[in-house]
Amino acid sequence: MMERRVTTYSNIRSFLYVFALISASINVYNLQAQQTPIECAQANNQLKPDPALVGPTTVTTVEPVRIVLVSGSNFQFSRAKGEFMDIAAERDLRKEWADRHGFDSLFVDARDKTWDMWDKAKYIREAWRMYPKAEWAWWFDSDGTIMEYEYNITKSLLSQEAFDNVAVTEEITSPFTKIKVKMEPRPYSTTQLIVTKDSGGFNCGSFFIRRGDISEAMMDVWLSDTLRHSVSGVRAPEEQAVLEHLIVTFPFVTQTTTWVKKQMINAYGFHGDYQKGKNYLVAHLPGCEGNCKQLFDDAVKIREEIKRETLEKRIKSVDGQ
Repeated sequence: MMERRVTTYSNIRSFLYVFALISASINVYNLQAQQTPIECAQANNQLKPDPALVGPTTVTTVEPVRIVLVSGSNFQFSRAKGEFMDIAAERDLRKEWADRHGFDSLFVDARDKTWDMWDKAKYIREAWRMYPKAEWAWWFDSDGTIMEYEYNITKSLLSQEAFDNVAVTEEITSPFTKIKVKMEPRPYSTTQLIVTKDSGGFNCGSFFIRRGDISEAMMDVWLSDTLRHSVSGVRAPEEQAVLEHLIVTFPFVTQTTTWVKKQMINAYGFHGDYQKGKNYLVAHLPGCEGNCKQLFDDAVKIREEIKRETLEKRIKSVDGQ
């Protein structure tokens, strides 16, 4: 059944954004003892809404559990990782997976522009504009590959029944304030953000975000200079660390975030997390150094074995009819 929703800069979103600004100002106050006067002034000068956030009202018809897969790359590799994968081939495979399951996909080719991981929220919004039927956006960094092409992500992740099996309790600490919270699973109906934790903490290389005013407000704050400046006295902020701080510190995000088992959407190939035949959707290689190419080649080999075995089962099923 089609669900009609209004996605707009509504009173709800405005309230959440103002609330977030107030919370951020409190963070600035708490961090002032660790900041220079110049840094304090810079932070406090940012405590006002960005006029660019004001936009027109739009009406969108959304299909429940429809996904748009969002990725992007400037097709360059860090010195530590080396040129370990064919990004163009991976881009095509991701589109193939999305098409197979009736989903949408957007891969941002940033070779002719400055690539910034802070652009994740911008590209998610672009995907939602391009594909207005998508309820969920799945951001997946380019340094990984989809392993299970027959994997039914909507059945395995996007329902309350799935949450009962894959949602987990996590203890999360802000990398800036060191505030720690224990986060219990949230109901699927109220969850706006689905994330995973690895051995190093929160990882935003693969996460799901639901279209709506709460998510829009969350991305407003995530991208705002207010939050970046409020933590600038601790260390140079990264998009992942700032989002983790937001999840821990801002109640409207904390109360709508659900953590799931890492293997569901973020299995790490080099930690031995990925296991064939377990219906783990991806193999992801963040932070690998030196042996990235071997690890990725191993993942591709397993992926092709899975595809071949799936095809053979399908052929046998047809022959047996």
